[in-house]
Amino acid sequence: MRGCQREPPHNQCIKFVPDRWASTGRPSRAPLMQALGIKYREVINMRIHHFIVLTLLVSGCAMGPRSYDGVLGYRTEPLPEGVQVTYVDEADNSNERILSYIAEVCDETLGPTSTTPLIELRSVSEFEQQVAMSVQIPVGVQGTGTSKSNAGSAQVSAVKNSYAHSESVFRNMKLKKVVALCATDS
Repeated sequence: MRGCQREPPHNQCIKFVPDRWASTGRPSRAPLMQALGIKYREVINMRIHHFIVLTLLVSGCAMGPRSYDGVLGYRTEPLPEGVQVTYVDEADNSNERILSYIAEVCDETLGPTSTTPLIELRSVSEFEQQVAMSVQIPVGVQGTGTSKSNAGSAQVSAVKNSYAHSESVFRNMKLKKVVALCATDS
């Protein structure tokens, strides 16, 4: 059967597998899906939905505060009234996300306490900074080989060495700096 056949109760279009696909010898899923009342579009939407949820779940697990690497991350400084945390991140990240990272850093830095640490936001500023990035530029490949001759038999071994030139390039990054004070309630 080809194309679309209208069913009387709901006058819906039910698609069947075209003849050229049915000749592969594999059973069609269309009659089973039709018997269960499942539409092909629903199955595709469900698969897409599961893929999106799984992607968000996995990417969400990979995030967290990172220590300062010269451009991005957090630094801590002990003060008499608590610990000051300075977090630098890309400017498009929300203040809420950066504050959640600061809260995690406060929990780690202050250690186990009976109460939740208090976080006092001191400043939020945005700035632009040139960041140096090292880029490897392939230059070429050179083959080197050695040969030995033992009683008329030759042994040859070859080694290929890749050569690259490292160059620094600069990129302007918009960054956000959030400074907060972590203290215990006591």
